Amino acid sequence: MRKTCAILGVVVFACGGCSAAAEPADPVLPQRPPATPLPDGPPPGDAPPADRVESEQSLAPLLPEGATPVGVAVAPEGGQRYVLDETRGLYELTEGGAVLRFDGQAARAADGSALQFTDVVAMGDQRFAITAVNEGFLLNLSTGSFWRYFCYLPPLAGPPAGVDVSTLSLSQQLQLQGVGVSQRTDSVGYDPASGRLYAQPQTFADGAETAVGAELFIFSAAGGEPETWESITDPTFNAGGMVLSESGRPLLGRGSQLFVQNADTGLSVFKDFGEPALDIDIAGMARDTDGTVLILDSRHMRLVNVSF
Repeated sequence: MRKTCAILGVVVFACGGCSAAAEPADPVLPQRPPATPLPDGPPPGDAPPADRVESEQSLAPLLPEGATPVGVAVAPEGGQRYVLDETRGLYELTEGGAVLRFDGQAARAADGSALQFTDVVAMGDQRFAITAVNEGFLLNLSTGSFWRYFCYLPPLAGPPAGVDVSTLSLSQQLQLQGVGVSQRTDSVGYDPASGRLYAQPQTFADGAETAVGAELFIFSAAGGEPETWESITDPTFNAGGMVLSESGRPLLGRGSQLFVQNADTGLSVFKDFGEPALDIDIAGMARDTDGTVLILDSRHMRLVNVSF
């Protein structure tokens, strides 16, 4: 039996900035600059222990018909599970169904358009980082507030004074050339030890369906624009979910695999859940309270709890 209701009294603050300039007739793509190293993580050459499926939970009987789950989160205090729908908002899973804790259809971008959500991560104290196309938000369920918190598509009116343009992110360099751009990240992660947020956006030139670049951004606990970033050599790479390793390194999930990004060697496969066969397509990931990883499997609309 499905059970749904909406949170009341949500305060939505307008999303500003992050607008792009008009695209020139013949844009020139810049060369990617050297990346700033991230914390050391699992050695790409070392295979992790064998994985084990701890539990599975079908979402079809819990969520409303027509739901499109795009992210999963676990509250670090009590282990409550949450699922983010692409347009409807954030659901808390219960034994008998799902409760709509945040009505995403009540939120609007600065231009008044509806938001298309892409991923979610729990930050503790009923706070959640939620990504949408071009934007990053902070949802606080205890206060019912939702506002623009971090921007993975920082706007640029002109070259920053005293800054080497080659050190800017790809989207910023394109904006300086007058290229209209948009960005989408389907994965966001959180490090409770440092308060940092991680996002893995792809950059698209206006009107183009093929990405011109992919990057990994790090945001400080204060939010705002990224404090550092790494370029991903494969512009088509798009992680469906993200969790952090014990050393604080982002593990990027795509298809049935986990990847690590290294500034020197690029992307490497860290774990392949398809060996032995686990038929999944990662659309979201979250670290559970017992240290296992909760995977949102879009192929079968289910949650799979895995230890590895």
